[in-house]
Amino acid sequence: MDSDLGVTEGIAAAMKLPLLDEERFSRIFGDNDTLKNRVLGVFLESAPKYFDKFIKSYDSGNLADLASLAHTLKGSLSNIGGQRSAELARIIEINAKAGDKAALENVCDIFISEFEAFRSALEKA
Repeated sequence: MDSDLGVTEGIAAAMKLPLLDEERFSRIFGDNDTLKNRVLGVFLESAPKYFDKFIKSYDSGNLADLASLAHTLKGSLSNIGGQRSAELARIIEINAKAGDKAALENVCDIFISEFEAFRSALEKA
């Protein structure tokens, strides 16, 4: 994603994805509440630590750390049905690796909001 237009299109595509992919969530956990509670507990405990580091890296302009943390969060989110936030994290990872600070500003702000919304949805799941 070399241009703001590419980032804008990527964000628009990401926003069409579900906040919490219920179908994927059901495939992962089915009726196994023990597994669901264990996995969600680990995510809800560990993801905020990575998210806080993500915010600090973003605020300080540390693009190498931002890319690494976006990659980690992308995987975690994707694994439990957070497809929208995972796609936004992917866009951040690409642009942080490319050193495109201008492209990151909007997508990072949206990711922060969407991550919080996803975490809230998980707490209710």
